[in-house]
Amino acid sequence: MVYNFSKDSEYHTQINNERFPNGSCNTTSMIMAVKQAGHKTDFTNEDEQPEDVLTELLVFSELAYSKAREIAPGVWNEKQGLPRIPLNEVHVMLEWGINYLMKKEVDMFVMGVKIEYIIQKLYEGCGIMMSGEIPFRNMTIGHMVSIAGYITIDDEKEPSIDNVSHFIMDDPFGNFRTDYRDTRGNNIKITVDEFIRFFKDTKSRTKKWAHIIRPADTNKKRPVHDEY
Repeated sequence: MVYNFSKDSEYHTQINNERFPNGSCNTTSMIMAVKQAGHKTDFTNEDEQPEDVLTELLVFSELAYSKAREIAPGVWNEKQGLPRIPLNEVHVMLEWGINYLMKKEVDMFVMGVKIEYIIQKLYEGCGIMMSGEIPFRNMTIGHMVSIAGYITIDDEKEPSIDNVSHFIMDDPFGNFRTDYRDTRGNNIKITVDEFIRFFKDTKSRTKKWAHIIRPADTNKKRPVHDEY
């Protein structure tokens, strides 16, 4: 059975972003995960994309720079007075940034979370964003995507790591199976083995890093499945 918890109409591509279209997979995937969890991104104006607003906050604002010195001192270069890497690439800053814009704690970044827990949280209505190394031509690229759901093997059993054949991801850069020549990355199927190999901690077969977005409505029943 296909459990696809994202809405196709809410797929976001990073390619049309005003800020860093080649480097904003992180903020774009975060917005998809937030919407998957049922939240509205009311912090934008009519002519703005929410991922651009999040990128602008993290990469260019003095507020983010001040926060980075507090919660991510290792990425801060005191001599230059600038971050060593763009702050949209720092997990704790992504967590802070989306919570700041949403004016509530919607995102929790966790390390060492069991894959079983990720499956459970998807079913409970959470959005999930993950980072890792995705194949591209003859190498891999550091990348972030939104996890949209999974496909079970036995419809009579509860979803679990032993009863999942594939995960479904929404990739803001496109379809990695075409070396990203296809720029629409909605509903890309990956095997469980690919999921384990692609996403951090890439050395662990059981525990991963994940941004877990709390559902907007904890009482809302999940759809049993959507057409793939």
